[in-house]
Amino acid sequence: MKAKLVGWIEETSGSYGDTVFKEKDGQTHIVRKPRKRKSEYTEKEVTEKKRWAMAKDYYQYVQLKPELLALYQQASEDTGKTVYILCQQDWLKPPKITDFKLGGYKGKPGDVIRFWTRDEIGVVEAVVTISDEEEGTVIEKGLAVPEVKGAKFAGFWMYTATTAVPAGKSVIVEIEVFDHPGNKDRISGQQIIE
Repeated sequence: MKAKLVGWIEETSGSYGDTVFKEKDGQTHIVRKPRKRKSEYTEKEVTEKKRWAMAKDYYQYVQLKPELLALYQQASEDTGKTVYILCQQDWLKPPKITDFKLGGYKGKPGDVIRFWTRDEIGVVEAVVTISDEEEGTVIEKGLAVPEVKGAKFAGFWMYTATTAVPAGKSVIVEIEVFDHPGNKDRISGQQIIE
């Protein structure tokens, strides 16, 4: 239900009886006063409350880091979301590796592994590990670099191999990506070197 508020209510905050006046995004909202909970919180509810509290703390942290705050402010202008909402979403939602291609990797130095990511503000770091599937030993590990500089939210990444792998060897390629709050996503795939 929508209602037009008279002037003195439009600028009211606080409570009266069971009614609470809240200001949010420059508008006054009238809501019912929350009732006291009679049951204990479940483990899942406690965990969720902690996650939201940490998301709020992350917003406070971002306020203290001018360079990081500038990224969120730019994203705010681009998306129309507030910095507070973007910080919450970024904290609560890990980055995603949306696709990766191993076709360009043939086990030779200079071969390229490409992958794509998505995040509210962008991926900060991407680590690629190539391991021998049979032995489980690491053949090489290194940082991927953005393929397209300045891409927002969706990131195009590439990793250039540095180590030769003999033909017939089966390798596991693992990619881990991290966002500003430190959340991560991981994906892996198998490649038989020809």
